[in-house]
Amino acid sequence: MFDTEVPEFPEARIQVVGVGALGRSVVDFLEAHAQVELSLIACDQDLSDLSFGVTKGGLASHVTSSPSHQQSGDAAWGWLSSAHDREALVQRLSATDLVFVVTDLASPHDRAATRAISQIAREINAMTIIIAPDSPESDAHAALLEAADSVIFVSREQAAKAESVAADNIRASSPDTYMATSAVLSIANSVAFPGLVNVDLDELRNALAGTGPAHFGMGSATGHDGANLAAKQAMARAGVGEGASTRAAGVLVNVTAGDALGLSELNDAISSIQDAAGEDANIVYGVIIDDSVGAAFHVSVVVTGLAR
Repeated sequence: MFDTEVPEFPEARIQVVGVGALGRSVVDFLEAHAQVELSLIACDQDLSDLSFGVTKGGLASHVTSSPSHQQSGDAAWGWLSSAHDREALVQRLSATDLVFVVTDLASPHDRAATRAISQIAREINAMTIIIAPDSPESDAHAALLEAADSVIFVSREQAAKAESVAADNIRASSPDTYMATSAVLSIANSVAFPGLVNVDLDELRNALAGTGPAHFGMGSATGHDGANLAAKQAMARAGVGEGASTRAAGVLVNVTAGDALGLSELNDAISSIQDAAGEDANIVYGVIIDDSVGAAFHVSVVVTGLAR
């Protein structure tokens, strides 16, 4: 059992931008349930409106763009071609450390807006992470990777198997919403939730930036070997199963557990992840002690640079 006194750490300023139907549903959930402070922006599918909000508070404002933007040949670029709208977004994202752009990439407009918003975030030197459902389209991967520091793909097939530290009512939503919300919370909590071990922004950038497409996985287990089992589940669901030939460049890990987590359990979990990823993989982890999870061990991973 650890001494659970939480060390002080610098606060990170985090924004979540939801693009299209998936992005808006993730933002709606975070507004109601996130335990860390997140600024929120949501765009509808044709990007004809933009909503601003913040967790632990109501919507701050609601802005609707002009009809001419809705009628343009490319609504996404038309929306951002307005100097006023672009400047409003730049101001909204200014002084931000970390920007998540959550999108289902369902339409050309969604894809164009995702790239444009990510590029604006990078222009103001915020670390930018795109979270989207897994896609076999390599061209889409390349275009997104050019616009963001990291692109994390989530698998809807995993939603039926995985347990998350996110609230139970995520599971009543779509698999994509469940997985994308869990990915945002896993990383945001590691950075901003007062934890036993937090991941600072430099560590986050070193773990994720420039490593190619990344994949998210999570696992949950109880019992004397629960942390180790949860770690193995998470790695397998991110595409790195035990005994597989797949190796990774790095793994960002979040371990959340109650007071049953001790140094031995944590070491077992991290060793299991290192063994699966490969001895040269860079492992960065955060640890949160949360009594509300009871006897369960929750482990989530973002695996980067997968190679066979």
